[in-house]
Amino acid sequence: VSGIAFSPEGDNIISGAEDGAVMIWQTSSAPVPQLLNDWPISSGNEWYAAANHVAFSADSEWIAVAGKGGEVQIWDRQGQLLRAQPVSINAIKSLNFSPDKQWLALGGDYGQVALWRLDDPSDIVPSYYIQHRAAITSLSFSPDGQQLLTTSEDTTLSLWNLDDFSSVEMRHSEAVGQAGFSPDGQRL
Repeated sequence: VSGIAFSPEGDNIISGAEDGAVMIWQTSSAPVPQLLNDWPISSGNEWYAAANHVAFSADSEWIAVAGKGGEVQIWDRQGQLLRAQPVSINAIKSLNFSPDKQWLALGGDYGQVALWRLDDPSDIVPSYYIQHRAAITSLSFSPDGQQLLTTSEDTTLSLWNLDDFSSVEMRHSEAVGQAGFSPDGQRL
């Protein structure tokens, strides 16, 4: 298992594996998972097949899956593929939905952050890019979906305003592993 996430309600777990399998597990019953997808190996190279990172949307209706090869898939809970798109981020390290499912943020191994606008059906490629100087370690949207918090191995934590992509950067003495918002969005 290379990626795992709890649903917001805590009643399901989604797992992604190196072999490409993505499973949904119910936490309240016997461990018989539902196979969501078996990641296709389009390149003939198993390295690209791994489903490394998974995330639930805030309403638990959508599931995002990212593989090493740079493709992102969005599925519904019934196993219907909603969107699939290659992205120009090498080695996706993190992904997260905004609370309103307007955005999917993707963080890469080389410091890239891409924002994929999901509420616009014509937007088929992530089109807003933010850059750190080293691997992205976490992505977190504010509860109102207006800000994105990014952390990186470059020792920074950045708070981005999604209206104009202005940011405030905070520097630490070591790599920043993870950060998030308080439930009211007033504190980090």
